[in-house]
Amino acid sequence: MTEDEAKAWVAERFGDDATERLSAFLDMVVAEAPHQNLIAPSTIEAIWARHAVDSLQL
Repeated sequence: MTEDEAKAWVAERFGDDATERLSAFLDMVVAEAPHQNLIAPSTIEAIWARHAVDSLQL
């Protein structure tokens, strides 16, 4: 799943407002990643597919 596909998957299921709020949260996670061990640096480019969609499927 590409990042665009992952964003579309989230928007389709949760709506635009929730997708925008999740995007803001993921931006904060990326900004904080160098300071805290929140996610692996190698997964930042795939944060939507690797972390957002994965978590929302639980």
